[in-house]
Amino acid sequence: MNRLFAILGLLLLALISWYFLIKPSDYNVYFNVSTSSGHAYDELLNWDSVTEAADETTVSSQFPYRELTQQLSVNKTTYNIEWNLSRLNDSTTRVKAGISEPGHKIVNRILIPFTDTEFENTTLNLVMDYKKFLEESISQFNIEVTGTETTPSKFCACTRAKTTPENKAFKMMRDYSYLSGFIASNGLEADGNPVVDILEFQEEKRLIEFDFCFPFKKQDSLPESPDIFFKQIEARPAIKAIYNGDYRFSNKSWYHIFDYAEDQDIPYLKQPLEVYYNNPNMGGNTLEWVTDIYLPIDPS
Repeated sequence: MNRLFAILGLLLLALISWYFLIKPSDYNVYFNVSTSSGHAYDELLNWDSVTEAADETTVSSQFPYRELTQQLSVNKTTYNIEWNLSRLNDSTTRVKAGISEPGHKIVNRILIPFTDTEFENTTLNLVMDYKKFLEESISQFNIEVTGTETTPSKFCACTRAKTTPENKAFKMMRDYSYLSGFIASNGLEADGNPVVDILEFQEEKRLIEFDFCFPFKKQDSLPESPDIFFKQIEARPAIKAIYNGDYRFSNKSWYHIFDYAEDQDIPYLKQPLEVYYNNPNMGGNTLEWVTDIYLPIDPS
């Protein structure tokens, strides 16, 4: 009997030691969302810059699409949130927020099991603010992967830009009239819908370089322009998806296609090609706007 009590005592001591000394966070919050882990991660970075729930936020470490550590200040109190994102299936992500308050670990861990604390209420509000932000983003678009197809082969007049994914649409709007006017004023015969060809996606820096292109039928003599160049977009095998939503948010759907490719063990290049079927200048319900998105298959 004494030996049993000794073993139980050691187990209790080990549990207490883990709870107060080793456990990485004071308080954990979990929830599931119907989106990709990449989208959830992307919106963490966007939420970081726009949330009004915190006075100041900074990112101290990150592992794209999986982990992110933020330091947030609320009413002169600092909190650390370690976000962990894990895919449960092809359409659901589990979000875990592990929260701690530097300098108050022991007090928080003593009080949390027995009472509602200001620490719990404040940090729960932070997590719920992000959850609401993410759910609003999810409601802004639909994405459906339809399988593998060949990208369209087009000869185009293009402009090039390097910016954040969120600013892609503003660069497009800036050049839409310029490119369409160039096609019309030079008597070129349009040959399809406007296209964005992603050349490079620097995920950690959150930068993309892309060509915004208007296809036209190639002719022997081509007009000159200081800002517009011509290129041939070659046909190549790709995963195709249909996106419905505002063109400003189309990059949020890329992660769903990345996940699909990985689930199907299809090697791919992070260079999406987007073909737009609506003129955003005409307005309307953005969920009725249609974009074909092609994710090229890596031939190597």
